[in-house]
Amino acid sequence: MNKKKKDELTQEQLAQYEAVVDEFEKYRELTLEEKELLIRHIMSGTYMDLRCDWAFKHVMKDKEILKMLLNDVLPETVDEVELLPNEVDRFFGDDKNATMDVVCRRHNPEKTFIVEIQQQKTGALKERMLYYGAASLARQVKRSESYGVLHPVYVICFLDDMLPHEDDKLMYHYALRESGSHEIYNNLLNIFFFEMPRLQKESMKGLSPLEGWLYLLKNLHTFADVPEGMDERYDRLVQAARMHSLPGKEKLQYLRTMISEFTKKDYYQGGYETGLEEGIEQGIEQGIEQGIEKGRSLGAEQERKSMARAMIKDGVETALIAKYTGLSPEAIKGLSEEAGN
Repeated sequence: MNKKKKDELTQEQLAQYEAVVDEFEKYRELTLEEKELLIRHIMSGTYMDLRCDWAFKHVMKDKEILKMLLNDVLPETVDEVELLPNEVDRFFGDDKNATMDVVCRRHNPEKTFIVEIQQQKTGALKERMLYYGAASLARQVKRSESYGVLHPVYVICFLDDMLPHEDDKLMYHYALRESGSHEIYNNLLNIFFFEMPRLQKESMKGLSPLEGWLYLLKNLHTFADVPEGMDERYDRLVQAARMHSLPGKEKLQYLRTMISEFTKKDYYQGGYETGLEEGIEQGIEQGIEQGIEKGRSLGAEQERKSMARAMIKDGVETALIAKYTGLSPEAIKGLSEEAGN
């Protein structure tokens, strides 16, 4: 990070931001220098990290940007949208909340779109997306109405990870079908997954609209200026994502959400689950109990390495990576070399 970037944060801002960091127990014991480094890592970029749900919701408040996204990733035209509350009412007091990132509706014909951004694969992600869609469907019919008033719900999830699939593509579309003939049951519930790591592109030159969105969602926060080769059609999104355009209170909200993401135990849970599964498989030959224990060990190691790789990519210094992950500087250097840094 250059000197100019560092000087963009005043001492007053740093004091405010350090207070936010101290809200989270995991970071209270860091030194002031470590807290400042973490804050600068998050706040001194040109653009927000759009994988952060607060940042994603912030830019999608612009209905023109939201319409562009829907038109670019779905096989249909969306000419107008109405933003809706992102939480549906519960039938019973102990029902699980369904709080979504962005919800909007199109009229003529009527459809509801639920748009989610997910930084990492978490437990039961597919089930959660199904729950969101079903909850939205269930709230459409009033007591005296026919079920015929139901209109389609599209659940759209952008994921910075990869789910297991039988093939490799940029869009996975799930709908209700007959198991033998694949006859469509109806079009009332559709779930889409767009998995960013499946896009293997080094620049924006020649990208399709869908590819452009996946590239920007994953990488925009790493750029000091407009990405090379970016089509001007994305200008509105890029301007909305600029850090300097945020008022002070909203910058605090962004920092708070980013720090919260870092503290979530399941933020790197995908690596833990992968290691656990590998250990269990080996346990078939070596003994189930021994295999599960090895899985836990592999999972913990995978979790630390996954966290370190993410921090290396974002330019975090080796000392801070070691502080958060427990990995040795030599191990971090090896991961950096693997990534070509």
